[in-house]
Amino acid sequence: METLNPNLQSLLALLHSWHPLSQGFRTELSKAIQPYSVQPKQTLYHYGIHLHAAWYSIDCWIAKHRIPENGNEEVSQFFQPGEILTDLTSFLKGQTTQTRATILEGSTLLHLSRPQFDRLKAHPETQALLQEYMLGQKHKEHWRMDLLGLNDQQKIHQFAQRYPINRLPASTIASFLRIPPSRFSILRGSYNRSH
Repeated sequence: METLNPNLQSLLALLHSWHPLSQGFRTELSKAIQPYSVQPKQTLYHYGIHLHAAWYSIDCWIAKHRIPENGNEEVSQFFQPGEILTDLTSFLKGQTTQTRATILEGSTLLHLSRPQFDRLKAHPETQALLQEYMLGQKHKEHWRMDLLGLNDQQKIHQFAQRYPINRLPASTIASFLRIPPSRFSILRGSYNRSH
């Protein structure tokens, strides 16, 4: 059996935890996936483009932004090392993306293009994996909506249970939690003193 790059192995392990993978799928994906270098503060993709890629984060923290009805851009999701990122509506349906993604920290992603993804559709597990990814994204969205219903102190506490509250930029966390940046700094300081 050939030795796979550890980064590819971690992606395959994630996918296999969602659904058993055939050797044919593993081989096809191994040929299709490419390393992709980024740097902090880089925009991975921006509003209004047709997104033809999906990424797997090796060591990157990524913020996904959107513009809600009030017109003020906000962070709507975080992606951490070991997670897959794309805009499904744009990637699958060819529509322009209504989100943008920025690299917060890290340097390496794995890249899968839409034509390469289309070749993977010949394997029956591709549809099951896609469904699992969609369910995971819905779960993240529901978690955030529940979070936004809490008071500000509860938001900070719940966020810190899931994400590194002192590692990510304060402005991105404040945006995600819909807390004014100055208030967020005070509340995070209070949280840090009590934990």
